Amino acid sequence: MDDRPNPLSPRELQALERLADGLTRAQIAAEWGVSVGTVHNHLRLVHAKLGVRSTSQAIAVAFRNGWLE
Repeated sequence: MDDRPNPLSPRELQALERLADGLTRAQIAAEWGVSVGTVHNHLRLVHAKLGVRSTSQAIAVAFRNGWLE
């Protein structure tokens, strides 16, 4: 664990968690009652905040830092 402070909003973290659970962006959007574009924007912010290029990398960083279980 890196002990890096979590820079993600609760919704951004929730998006990563749902993707780690195997849901698609479209499934997350339907679950939340928002557009796929909204989910995409949350993930775009996650990538920027964590300095990663892919969602897989973002999920790995979140697990490594203990933000996801």
